[in-house]
Amino acid sequence: MKLKILLVLLLINMIGLGAAVEEDEDQNYNIDLYSGKVSTPEELIAIFGNSTPILPDDWFEKCEEEREKLRIEIEKDEKENLIKKPLTPEKIAQINANAPEGMFLISGIEDVSVKSNSPENVTIKDDKIVMVWSTSKNKAISDSSEYSIKTVVPNVVVTGATCDWRWIQNESAANQITIKNYGTVAANGFVMLYSYEDSNGWARNYVNLLPGEEVTISLPFYVDPDLFTTVGSKSITIRNYVVVNSSVYLTSAPTVSAPFVEVYNNNVGYLEDPDNGRNLQLTDFHHHNEYEISVLAAQAGDNTSTPYTTGRKIVLYVDGVMEYNISALDPTLTGSDDWIIENGYEGICDEFSVLNSDFARALGVPARTIACNLVEPGEPTISHQFNEIWDGSRWVHSDATGAYDNPHVYNNDNKAVDYTHLAYDSDDSRSSVDGPDGDGILHGVFDSIFTYTPELELIYN
Repeated sequence: MKLKILLVLLLINMIGLGAAVEEDEDQNYNIDLYSGKVSTPEELIAIFGNSTPILPDDWFEKCEEEREKLRIEIEKDEKENLIKKPLTPEKIAQINANAPEGMFLISGIEDVSVKSNSPENVTIKDDKIVMVWSTSKNKAISDSSEYSIKTVVPNVVVTGATCDWRWIQNESAANQITIKNYGTVAANGFVMLYSYEDSNGWARNYVNLLPGEEVTISLPFYVDPDLFTTVGSKSITIRNYVVVNSSVYLTSAPTVSAPFVEVYNNNVGYLEDPDNGRNLQLTDFHHHNEYEISVLAAQAGDNTSTPYTTGRKIVLYVDGVMEYNISALDPTLTGSDDWIIENGYEGICDEFSVLNSDFARALGVPARTIACNLVEPGEPTISHQFNEIWDGSRWVHSDATGAYDNPHVYNNDNKAVDYTHLAYDSDDSRSSVDGPDGDGILHGVFDSIFTYTPELELIYN
């Protein structure tokens, strides 16, 4: 009871701040909420310990209308993003005039034929993807005369590549492409890295590649969001062209099976985290720097062009892929992103929230976690967890159990949102109650820091 009184007094003391928030909803409480009072584990047990973690069945029925609205909005957004405006020759010339020496933009390629079916060996090394293609078949081919009886085209083949698999918008991506001339005459041409989805790519010239010579060509390029317009998964082709007598011949386009991932830029002037990176950080819940996690996140938020639409698509994706199952894990515990994926995408709101925030962070969208009680007179109090994502100007409500940008979805009828906390800095070593460290299972209270945020109660009620 004393704890309840203290928390109510704290809420009363902050009413002035809350009122200012309500007067300007566009600002959406753009203040440092992490600097508030940190609740002790004992206080958290008193607040959430007697609550049920089970959402009522009618919650999911209620959210079906929300989901349908999200589906319609996402479908509309995707149709708009699929309409690619081709670059004019003048625009391409302007871009190429400012390109690094020997490099040039290629846009609007329709020929997607593959000139090599060699098996690919893919290795992920930190932020690099290393690809090696077998050349055993190519060694038997010296020159090609398929194009013309009078034309000898040196058989220049792409044999390997080391590339940045994470494309950060408004930054340069480093790429090293290795080619070999299996022909009998010297070759001139260019290598290219091309995005099917964006219909744009960058190329670099090479000259006088001698017979039997193998060379690695540097192909850095700037990830311009005007050229590579959406975040998410990128299907890439790496190609080699040989130029003979002013004619251009495609000699190698090996299959690239591993997707690349385009993400937002979180540096100053772009999509900055208003809390200095806290909402993008890695924790024992979040391992979004891993390639496997990033690829899943890219699928979840694919083909979106603003943080708001990315968050919207991710929340519906997580809601669809997750199964709400109270038996998946002890309700006092919470699974990490790796645990959730390895155990069949099952859990309760805690796991939904972990995966939702994880995928958002993987694509460069700041995301934070809110824990609260849902209170209704005469009914069991429900402990709940959801997220907010930062869209560049405000915090957007994001609940992967079926709601987005609808903060009042919880307080209809007699329901109210109570004891809102920001949960963060999750560390499996904080307690041993949840079992051994590093198993992907954390205690829902003891392994995280919780800051009481009465300002959020004013937003969600």
